[in-house]
Amino acid sequence: MNREMYETILNMPDFMEKALKELKLNGEVPLEIDGIAFFGMGGSGIAGRIVSEWLNYEWGVNVYSYNEITIPRNLSRNTLITLISYSGNTEETLMAAKNAINGGYKVAVISSGGRLIEIAMEKNLPHIIIPRIFSQPRESLPYLFTAAVKMLMETKLIGNVQLNQLNDCIETLYNVKKGLNTNNIPKILAEKVYSKIISIFTYTPLTPAAIRFKQSLNENSKVMAKVEVIPEACHNAIMEWEENPEILKNIAMIIIREDVMKERLIEISINTLKEIALQRGATVEELHASGSNVLSNILSAIYIGDLVSIELANIKGIEARRINLIDYLKGKIRSSIYM
Repeated sequence: MNREMYETILNMPDFMEKALKELKLNGEVPLEIDGIAFFGMGGSGIAGRIVSEWLNYEWGVNVYSYNEITIPRNLSRNTLITLISYSGNTEETLMAAKNAINGGYKVAVISSGGRLIEIAMEKNLPHIIIPRIFSQPRESLPYLFTAAVKMLMETKLIGNVQLNQLNDCIETLYNVKKGLNTNNIPKILAEKVYSKIISIFTYTPLTPAAIRFKQSLNENSKVMAKVEVIPEACHNAIMEWEENPEILKNIAMIIIREDVMKERLIEISINTLKEIALQRGATVEELHASGSNVLSNILSAIYIGDLVSIELANIKGIEARRINLIDYLKGKIRSSIYM
């Protein structure tokens, strides 16, 4: 039913490899950049969150990610405010662009067109244009993410070492793709969590994978899902299980994790959470990240999670690309702002 979207997601490594070769910066990045802050919403904004988590955690680079309209005051004027919107017409991102420009910040743009690219051209802002070949912004992640990395390379905040990790990540995704021919993990996982409310548990630095998984389950599968991050979840979230044992029977707990845990405390926490959830009748499953570095871990988990969301939509017999309520809400916002 959702074959075209499934194939688009399945070709994630192919799109990333193509984007790495084809995407070019238009204009020049300003000098003396000491950090970069990505602003975007939903399926566009998650690209900045992935880059931020990867480079902060593994390399200590000053990269920030916001799903906001206003520009936080802690950002210096040497931070490159980079607006990401696949359509180029996302109202919140356009407002962030206006606030950044009026605030005297250095600004860059990543988009496929729309008003955002028009602003970039009018203001002579550095920008990367990605091809308008996707039906929904969330399908364009391989291009948006790769464009974000290319923008960072132009600022000289990262270099060949990080580029090598990106190439390793693409190779990891190809290996995962090949493995799906013999072990259809997405379909198996979707069948196990069908008809459940999904509670996703993970830990830093895999948080972007959990957030993206929730977004994909919400938009593609039209199911209720939430994200809990360990160890914080161990100090509050588990208490909702104590007085509501009947509800847990309708919950599917999916843990996004590495094969080999680096932190013993996190591993103990995961095992204990699984024990408690199983004792109370919840369904418990794991989604294992692949690869030898943080970026590969994050994107391999996203890759499987996106495919799970399409398989779940197929089981439910619904159109994954349909987002009627989001379209209605966006229409209300536009009509109210421009009336």
